[in-house]
Amino acid sequence: MQANRLLLAASDREWLDRATELTINALRQGLEESGRARWVLAGGGTPLPLYRELAAQHRETLDWSKVDFFWGDERSVPPDDTASNFGSAASTLLAPLSIEAAQIHRIEGEVAPEVAAARYGRVVARALSAGDWDLVLLGIGADGHTASLFPPIPSDGRSPLVAATEAPTPPHERVSLTPRALNRAHEVVFLAAGAGKAAAVRRAREGDPTLPAAQIRPRGRLAWCLAPDLAAELAGSHRRVESEAPHQEG
Repeated sequence: MQANRLLLAASDREWLDRATELTINALRQGLEESGRARWVLAGGGTPLPLYRELAAQHRETLDWSKVDFFWGDERSVPPDDTASNFGSAASTLLAPLSIEAAQIHRIEGEVAPEVAAARYGRVVARALSAGDWDLVLLGIGADGHTASLFPPIPSDGRSPLVAATEAPTPPHERVSLTPRALNRAHEVVFLAAGAGKAAAVRRAREGDPTLPAAQIRPRGRLAWCLAPDLAAELAGSHRRVESEAPHQEG
């Protein structure tokens, strides 16, 4: 695993530009090396500006017909529900880029989570039999969760590739790739925004075993791309820690 890179954006524009650059570079590398690229998308609202930026400004940057799209997690809702991670990505990224159905590998949120997890586990196993993901995009919550992996989470290495999970907030029933699957990546990017997450980011980067986000240790590169609100909060927390540390004479 390469360095745990921390990218602190000073503006929303810089944050979006960095996220776009990381995404394009990872997918382009996959296309150059194997002729196809495989991207595991993040859910929630944080990545939507990135999806819109790619659809609006980078339609010709890549051959999108050779990119396959997967999801890190899904809520147990139909695909046309406003809470659907697939639905959000479909409207902001997939439809604008005219992505074909054969390139889309979604989690079936409309069926029972255990059934959806088993079905998607077979999809993921087939995909990973051909090699690692080119890009995994993730977020992080203030509790240190990522995808739909919530604390506490076992880390015994014997988990399946995909699991049915339960969130503390609705919709409670979820399906998520596990660390075992997420870590099979050439590049993982945590795209993070929102105040109140600085402690979780710091603990995850330090490897706190109680946080699901800390269990993301990919085979390839790992980057944390923080929006300005979170970057400022993290910088402030570092200053507080330094000021509270006991003074030692040299």
